[in-house]
Amino acid sequence: MSKKSVFFKSVGCLLIIALTSCATFKPSQKGGGLNELQGYQKGYLALTPAQRARVKDLLGHPLKYYPQGLSYFYQAETKKVGRVKINLGERAEVFPISQQTPCGRLQMLVWIDGDDIDKITVVKNVLKDHKPLVTDAFLNQFIGKSLPELLTNSGNIRPITGEPAISQEITVRLQEILAIYDIGRF
Repeated sequence: MSKKSVFFKSVGCLLIIALTSCATFKPSQKGGGLNELQGYQKGYLALTPAQRARVKDLLGHPLKYYPQGLSYFYQAETKKVGRVKINLGERAEVFPISQQTPCGRLQMLVWIDGDDIDKITVVKNVLKDHKPLVTDAFLNQFIGKSLPELLTNSGNIRPITGEPAISQEITVRLQEILAIYDIGRF
């Protein structure tokens, strides 16, 4: 083997290693992720200036990630009376988060029940050093939390190891989603 081919083989290996230290990881979609949205419709809430002001009052600062509005998924609630279906309105319950990280785009779905976060499903995770960046242990800290709890206890959230900025962005995004949800348009 010539020196030139050995050099290109070793450079190629280094390039592959560098590219795989941050890779996309799609978790199994069994019982989670986008499969759970079958039967849901997509909506968008455009915030009025008055609504933005109310959200700002709730948060104590202006909206950073959703200043114009928020996409959501909902199910139309119906009731069957005899042979007739009566439309009872929409119920928004699932909010997508799409966040760019140094390792790629992270996508999650936030499920809200009542005023609390019911669950968070990772639709598209990213790998850092061959491990998923966002773990269940990190996300479980938010389950059952309402807006007041997230605002007063956000300092108690244990960040993702080595990624405090990403952890903080996820926390602020969840606070903003709950504040928009709280203004009662749903």
